[in-house]
Amino acid sequence: MAKYNYKKKKKGGKAKVIAILLAILAVGVGVAWLLTDRYYIESKERLSADKYFKLENMSPDKGIIIVDGEIADVKCHIFNDTGYLPVEYVARDLNDKFYLDKETDGVLYTNGVGTAVFTPGSNDYTNCNGEKVTRERPALIKETERFYMDPELVEEFSGVKCGSGKDPFRVAINTDKEWESATAAKDTVARYYAGIKSSIITDVAQGEQVKVLENEGDWTKVRTEDGFTGYIKTEALTDKKQEKTEEKEDDSYTHISVDTPIALSFFHVTNATANQNYDENTKDVKGLNVIVPTWYSFADNKGTINDYSSAELVEKMHKAGYKVWPAVDDFNSEVDIKELLSSKALRNRMVERLISDALYMKYDGINVDFETIKNESSNDFLQFVRELSVECRKNKLVLSIDNYPPQGYNDFYDITEQAQYADYIVIMNYDEHYAGSEEAGSVASKEFFVNNIDTALNHVPAERLINAMPFYTRVWETDAGGKVVSNEAVDMKVAAETVEKNKAKVEADPVSGQNLATYTKDKNNFSIWMEDADSIKWRLEETKKKNLAGAGFWRIGYETPDIWGLVQEYVAGK
Repeated sequence: MAKYNYKKKKKGGKAKVIAILLAILAVGVGVAWLLTDRYYIESKERLSADKYFKLENMSPDKGIIIVDGEIADVKCHIFNDTGYLPVEYVARDLNDKFYLDKETDGVLYTNGVGTAVFTPGSNDYTNCNGEKVTRERPALIKETERFYMDPELVEEFSGVKCGSGKDPFRVAINTDKEWESATAAKDTVARYYAGIKSSIITDVAQGEQVKVLENEGDWTKVRTEDGFTGYIKTEALTDKKQEKTEEKEDDSYTHISVDTPIALSFFHVTNATANQNYDENTKDVKGLNVIVPTWYSFADNKGTINDYSSAELVEKMHKAGYKVWPAVDDFNSEVDIKELLSSKALRNRMVERLISDALYMKYDGINVDFETIKNESSNDFLQFVRELSVECRKNKLVLSIDNYPPQGYNDFYDITEQAQYADYIVIMNYDEHYAGSEEAGSVASKEFFVNNIDTALNHVPAERLINAMPFYTRVWETDAGGKVVSNEAVDMKVAAETVEKNKAKVEADPVSGQNLATYTKDKNNFSIWMEDADSIKWRLEETKKKNLAGAGFWRIGYETPDIWGLVQEYVAGK
């Protein structure tokens, strides 16, 4: 009989299977939990506002200023639960028409018709129309010798939007003119990065509007009105639309315009007897329609003005068909221009004097020729321009302002701002090479001349830009190595006489666009980039081509008679 060898089953086998199954289940649950936690459970971790804005050692009476998402380099001052903005900052970055007038211990704002006056601590101010306005809180405060402005007033005058927040105290400013907005469809949060595991930076309530910065699929990068920039789930946003800053139309900046092309020349007067040169200087003139006699200049730091004007000469100019726009200049080196222009009382004195003379003498306009302004007095200069323009506008006087061609080194003259107030901007389109130049060259080569027009047109409308050209040149003396030995400014007549006297060789210079005269004397070389009918012709053509308001000339009496036929044709539109 066969025998079977049965093995005895071990105890506990079933239990082990169950344990393994339970372990697998636990791992599965764990993995599922991890996956769920990673992809579906939103982090509730919050990033503190102090860490978000990277704040340290904030004074309890100060808050931060956020401009288009970036923290500014200055702080707001907390007054009556409002973050007031430093006036210097407002004028520098938001609206340069706000002028801090330390003499009157307040702030001025001048538009085309008048000046608003803000006094620290007062709920009342005088607007540009001279009317009293009462606010719920002061427009301006002063703390520890610094001035601060209510952001609501800045928003009203400057076309920016100001929001605010607390913990930390902050003012958030949006300077964009156009942007996309969205509205929170429900209570939600903004996170530091796009993702549910990123830290929460702020709550966004249902109905709250945010600025859309980027659309990134499931997430949208936004900026809240109180200054946070972060990410909100796209599904939590609705009503996306384009927004615009509501800019109030200011029709106070009116301008006087001359119907025909302007042909303006300066009549140089440095003393009373110089007026006697008028008849001789104008005997060959044709086409000219505006004369700018240089009659006025600052005499001292008290606002006294030197005056070489002549009522008799004004009458003679008018009879000859000229408009008269006398110039006031700042050439007196003994006058502290900063002291003079930073005083409201002295500015008023000078404006009143110029306007009074203009009305009494029957001028047609006033020309401002300030060429010694430094960066530190530029705001004072611009405020003088604003205040003078208001009175010129009231009295129907043309205001023109002379400027060097706009370059990086003279940006502070701000011809964009000047052009808002003045009727005409005159660019003195010369002195490319000048007395102090280390190399010989033209006073206004073609490239220099044309580029300056184009640059100026980025700041000034063509119909209010006058392009002034030179009636003079320079005689350059250089040694054998090309080093400048001397140079002398000469008028067109003297330049022509010098060429003839020295039997100079004259050739067309394609680089400058001018005739170049050269000769040798006493072993040195002499060069003259000629200003003549050829150069004035293309200068007038460029002026006409750019549709500018007119042409200017420095100065009458320096030209040769053949110039005036070209000017006459220019004015006639030929």
